[in-house]
Amino acid sequence: MATLAKITGKRGTKYKAVVRRNGYPTVSKTFRIKRDAESWAKGVEDEMSRRVYIHRVASEKTTLRMV
Repeated sequence: MATLAKITGKRGTKYKAVVRRNGYPTVSKTFRIKRDAESWAKGVEDEMSRRVYIHRVASEKTTLRMV
């Protein structure tokens, strides 16, 4: 099950979604809108339950300058 945390700071309110599941790495992502965080977490959990989850953290952080 996903955990949502409300983060308040100088730049406003953000929501951090963390998904932990046995057999998979812990995955987290930060969003400006709570609904987006819930939707992302639900999608990741669904992929994990169907066993089609692909760990995308490295590919999401890669920029064109790094290539």
